[in-house]
Amino acid sequence: MLFTDARFAIFFVLCFAVYWLLSRNAHRHHFLLVMSYVFYAAWDYRFLALIIYASAVAFIAAKLISASDDVGRRRKILFVAVGLELASLFFFKYFGFVFENISAFSGVLFQTPDWSIPDILLPVGISFFTFQAISYIVDVARGDTRPSSNPLDVALYIAFFPQLVAGPIVRSTDFMPQLAEQKVLNWDGFIQGAAVFLLGFCYKAAIADNLALVVDPVYGAPEDWSRLSLWVATLAFHSQIYFDFAGYSWMAIGVALMLGFKLPANFNYPYIARNIRDFWQRWHISLSTWLRDYLYIPLGGSRHGGGRFVFAAMVTMILGGIWHGASWNFVLWGLLHGVAILAYRYRALIPGFGARRRGSPLIGLIFGVAITQVWVLLLWIPFRADTFADTTYIVSAMFGGSTANGEKGYPVWMLLMVVLPVLVDAAAGLKVDKLRAMRPGTPFVYGLVAGAAFALMLVLLPLDSSPFIYFRF
Repeated sequence: MLFTDARFAIFFVLCFAVYWLLSRNAHRHHFLLVMSYVFYAAWDYRFLALIIYASAVAFIAAKLISASDDVGRRRKILFVAVGLELASLFFFKYFGFVFENISAFSGVLFQTPDWSIPDILLPVGISFFTFQAISYIVDVARGDTRPSSNPLDVALYIAFFPQLVAGPIVRSTDFMPQLAEQKVLNWDGFIQGAAVFLLGFCYKAAIADNLALVVDPVYGAPEDWSRLSLWVATLAFHSQIYFDFAGYSWMAIGVALMLGFKLPANFNYPYIARNIRDFWQRWHISLSTWLRDYLYIPLGGSRHGGGRFVFAAMVTMILGGIWHGASWNFVLWGLLHGVAILAYRYRALIPGFGARRRGSPLIGLIFGVAITQVWVLLLWIPFRADTFADTTYIVSAMFGGSTANGEKGYPVWMLLMVVLPVLVDAAAGLKVDKLRAMRPGTPFVYGLVAGAAFALMLVLLPLDSSPFIYFRF
């Protein structure tokens, strides 16, 4: 059930009406949990058991941890519980990848025939609700969150439908206290949520889905297209993935606001980032901060010298790449982003970058944004390509290392068309402080945003909608 489907409109109107007609918090939470399970069952009801499993493990582990004063026992329970949460993620998402690589390695080393690779269906959103379950367990173990005495509250935290299948990843420290609040229907909040939802809808349906019409044919058969077309498609995907994922995040935030819940912002104009560190503070913020707090810092971070920093940063970025998918393309994507973070950290040691530059700060800013976005753009190639072979072909063809003489091609003017949405968004990002100062909390301003988004959708909405990119993660 896509947010852009008519089915979701019917689903949400029913959910919204019944939710606010109920007077008691407990009844509202129970109803939201049922509707969240209905929402997920619309994808595949068989995988509801996975969400219930993740919720049960999180609830039981938190209760056992909080009931014990023995530090060693608490640690053992934590490791077992996190292992159980990761076990289901590994089986459904990574078992086939590991099996395939073991089979290939065995064939090369021992000349054995290829093994039959099991076909395992990937449950939508499994990475997101697994990470939320883990964060609840860890937060309770750290003392950041009090364990809930109600398993249904934990289940709702993990299964809350607006962000269930593609985030933002919500911390228990942010969500659980909201369950204790007595909510009242606030029409200003409703208008704000509706405007944010429409903005996200516009990002996704009017921009990202139209860019998908440019990207998908080229990346589906890159050898059939010209070199210029590969550049057009890659630039288009640079725009598409941002508007697709940011659009989903804004829609999720808007739906939650209309139900009285606040979800964290997931994007902050990442394509105006001045450096790679700044980029990861603006892109998929809920994941990058999750990896920082639950992986990078526990691995030592930057507190124990340069060697530990290199280890923690590279492990975090590689695992962050693997989180997105089970393929060598994502390993490469995470690895190279890790290399970029190390290069930025130790830029003083790089010839030409270490000396303090003189001249206009504006030139330095433009140079920083340009080099960051070129790096990000190029790394979207392995992220989007179907296979590692496609990645190597596309990169080689784009830079003239191989013959790209496909019969199909896009005109030159398409280069401007596919980057124009990002340029407009980046311009808004550069003026974001001024925009926020214009009393954006008033219903009038949100009404203008909603009206502009709706008008743009009427003009640009494609006939067919595409699934959200991050649904496969």
